[in-house]
Amino acid sequence: MSSLRLASNVACRPLAVMVLRMVDHLTVPVFQLMVDQVAEATPAKANHMLRYARRAFTYDVQRGHCRTNPAKGTKAAEELGEFKMPDHDVFAAVHAFARQRGALKAHTRGSLSPYLAPAMVLAYGCRLRGLEVNTLTDAHGLREGILCNRLKGSKDNITEWDTDLRAAWAELAIQRAAVWSRRKFPTPLQPEQRFLIVSQSGDPLEKSSLDSAWQRLIDAAVAAKAITDAQRFTLHGLKHRGITDSEDKSAAGHKTKEMQDRYDHELRLVAPAAKRKRLT
Repeated sequence: MSSLRLASNVACRPLAVMVLRMVDHLTVPVFQLMVDQVAEATPAKANHMLRYARRAFTYDVQRGHCRTNPAKGTKAAEELGEFKMPDHDVFAAVHAFARQRGALKAHTRGSLSPYLAPAMVLAYGCRLRGLEVNTLTDAHGLREGILCNRLKGSKDNITEWDTDLRAAWAELAIQRAAVWSRRKFPTPLQPEQRFLIVSQSGDPLEKSSLDSAWQRLIDAAVAAKAITDAQRFTLHGLKHRGITDSEDKSAAGHKTKEMQDRYDHELRLVAPAAKRKRLT
């Protein structure tokens, strides 16, 4: 057995040496060119590729698989922070479409996930990211309102109940109860274990599943001409819309004025400059 291992190791050495030499030819200029080319189409994808390459080569250098990290020192692409915030008519059209298609029987032609329409209301009304909506549990439903646990360093807060938020919360709870009853799913005892949005199996919905369901919704809405292709927007765009529509711009929990301004796209009516004397 040991002789087989030795023979295998000897046979692999030329290949290992060849790989080491190939990696050594990958220089910072080469990686910079790759990042720049990908960034012409999608800056975010270029930066994701660069981050992954840096981690992968760091791992290989530490374990002797290669001598250098060619991704280290490469400049990341500049992301413009583009947002896709729907106007109110587009928001209403997609919400109505999600409700109509969500009411169809699951796995039938044209059906969509029933949780999408109420999830849109929560994302907008509470100014939440998709992941923050996805992780809501019964523990977040307080007497005063919805406890919003915010990510990326934003401050948690409580969004007061209104008619739309109560209806969306109740709708998701009813959907969950129906799934748990149908699947004979045991009801978790602790409120923080009872996720508001669940999959068809009764388990907490994965964020990737929510993203996929959202993409199907938007694709179907465009195909059905409920909206145009140019009017596509992301689930995160509802947070932008919610902040822009809020009088208190700090309601989303952003700690800095810069972040508040980034999410605030309202065109304000302002007074003209003061005149010392009339010019006309």
